[in-house]
Amino acid sequence: MTPSSLLLGACRTLVIFQLLACCLLPLGAQSQSQEFSLQMEPQDPVLPAGRSLLVNCSTSCPRPELITLETSLPKEVIDEDQGWTAFRLSNVTGDSKIICSAFCNGSQMTSNSSITVYRE
Repeated sequence: MTPSSLLLGACRTLVIFQLLACCLLPLGAQSQSQEFSLQMEPQDPVLPAGRSLLVNCSTSCPRPELITLETSLPKEVIDEDQGWTAFRLSNVTGDSKIICSAFCNGSQMTSNSSITVYRE
């Protein structure tokens, strides 16, 4: 083997390694985020029409980003800290779906719940 063929072989090996690293690292990051969970409390609450509801979204992710609550109901953030956010839903007058959402290591996690409203 000549020195130029050794250099060419080394360059090919380096390129292959870089391609593998680029392709496999995002997959590893995604699988890591799936180890963490996102919980919503309470799950499937039942309440009288017109009342408020406190909803807590929390995650086991060590550094979560953007914990939110997706809903068509009026909401406000009551309190938050690393790994959790509490929301108040006000004037809940009808059945509704709510979704907690957060990002962990670049991957989105969600947790769903259904609110059931009854008339007194």
